[in-house]
Amino acid sequence: MEKAFIIFSGYNTRAITSFCRRLTVLGRPFYIIAANKNDFIFYTAYKKNVFAIRSEKELVWDELKTIFHKLQKTVPQNDFILCPSSEYLNHYALRHQAQFAEFNINIPLVDLTVYDKITNKYSFSTLCKKKGLDIPKRLRKISENKIPFVAKPKKNIGQGNTLYPHLILCKNDYDIFMKNESTEQYYFEEFLSGGESYYLLFYISPFGKNISFSQKNILQQAGGKSIVYAIPADIHNQPISNQYVTILRQSGFWGLIMIELKKMGEQYVMIEANPRLWGPSQLFVDNNQPLFDAFIHETTTNEPYRADQKQRGRQKPYIWLGGVLQQMYHGQKMTWHSAKDSMMVLRGVLQDVYLRRDTWPFFFKELQLIINNTI
Repeated sequence: MEKAFIIFSGYNTRAITSFCRRLTVLGRPFYIIAANKNDFIFYTAYKKNVFAIRSEKELVWDELKTIFHKLQKTVPQNDFILCPSSEYLNHYALRHQAQFAEFNINIPLVDLTVYDKITNKYSFSTLCKKKGLDIPKRLRKISENKIPFVAKPKKNIGQGNTLYPHLILCKNDYDIFMKNESTEQYYFEEFLSGGESYYLLFYISPFGKNISFSQKNILQQAGGKSIVYAIPADIHNQPISNQYVTILRQSGFWGLIMIELKKMGEQYVMIEANPRLWGPSQLFVDNNQPLFDAFIHETTTNEPYRADQKQRGRQKPYIWLGGVLQQMYHGQKMTWHSAKDSMMVLRGVLQDVYLRRDTWPFFFKELQLIINNTI
């Protein structure tokens, strides 16, 4: 029985785009549930894969049940696999796993206990420290004289909403955070200034094999937001990579995961782990690294992925020009994690994640929205 992917679009758009590209190349069927009629997906070649449009931004089971029932009637021969595209979706699906199973929808994630241990920043950093890996120094108390520091949510999902880290770099940041956030939901770490920024990228196979890659982050949006320029790295070939694989496997984890590290001197300091699709996925796709391919193959066939992992041809960078222009338009100062080299970024423009045949309408739509000051 053929298995098809179900993709919830509207969030994590760059990662979803990269995933759709690989599904298309591999000839795997997929059905998209759009967030609304203005979803970015309608400006891409994948609009033909949209099966339904949600009426609510929030995931509501009664609405999903109606969509899934219609999908099951439309393609009755299929089993389905949920694309693990966002933290909110993953957590929701794991909490409603039995209901998803009623519609033959498989959740390709570890159980909720293991997932929470890895995805929640406090629990994973505690685990890393226990295993002898470096983490930022924790602060027991915060005050204005502790600035700069980072406020991280103890749990990513708090009171039904996804919580995010806050960089507290000045008194204004501090005042806004103290006014708008419940501090008991957060813990606090030193702010690491300087150093190099890396992502360790893995597909940890339940069959025992690992597919790994890494990237060096060059340019990032202000406030620790999205990476807008990155290049391939080689730290996945260094001992630090195996140390994280060991921790993950000992914890019972398998699946796709990105681990953010900051290299301070000779130390690799763990920032966070994201066991789901991540924004700059096009980097490993363009560099022929089969993280998605292995995940797709194993979840659809229940057989181990056996193709070799090779670096072929010239290494290609990752760039999201729209993310750069957003920051420039709003006068925000981006973070260089390497020596500032604007020409390097300009040379990579033709590699933009959206400036491609399947997504060029969205590339220009995003530019229009920036010019109109709507994003």
